[in-house]
Amino acid sequence: MPIINGRDVIAQAQSGTGKTSMIALTVCQVVDTASREETGALQAAKNKLEKQVEELTWRLQLEKRMRVDLEEAKTQENAKLQSALQDIQLQFKETKELLAKECETAKKAAEVVPIIQEVSVVDPVMLEKLTNENEKLKKVQHELLVTYANRLLEKEHSGCRALLRDDKVEDLSRMYRLYCKIPRGLEPVANVFKQHVTAEGTALVQQAKDAVSNYVNFVVVLLHPIL
Repeated sequence: MPIINGRDVIAQAQSGTGKTSMIALTVCQVVDTASREETGALQAAKNKLEKQVEELTWRLQLEKRMRVDLEEAKTQENAKLQSALQDIQLQFKETKELLAKECETAKKAAEVVPIIQEVSVVDPVMLEKLTNENEKLKKVQHELLVTYANRLLEKEHSGCRALLRDDKVEDLSRMYRLYCKIPRGLEPVANVFKQHVTAEGTALVQQAKDAVSNYVNFVVVLLHPIL
């Protein structure tokens, strides 16, 4: 069977000669229609693919930028936390030095003993009575001082915790001088101060963690369509 060339078929179809003129014309129409449809489908697929590539590129760039922003946020929060901890440590050091000076001053003042003028005649009975009364007075004074100090330490708006929270250094110094006069009186003050510093540091750490966690959740929600 002879091979029919496409150009010959088209030429015959156009000239109207040859046995295959009608068939060739029909074939040309079918081929032309199929060619146009195929070209349109390929162009549509190409456009769709280019759009998908463009969207994917944009999302990847957005994810990269979000990761960079997240790292910067973490760095800033860590810097703030470090600065806050340094401030607390500096405040603790300054307060400790101030309290030490106040305690030393109170000790020196307590060591000063008034000079009592000697009398030529001393009544032993009267001296013993005065000594006993003096001891009783010291005991009562000590009990009152301890009771007052404990109440002062636990007051809601003016106690040691409130003074630490409001940075009342002068009031803390006066409280320190008061507790220096009580045996082991500085122990509860030190415990309150330790609890305050620990609570402040823990709050700052938790605040930084919450900020980073919220930012991470935001990024995850934003990038969820990609994942």
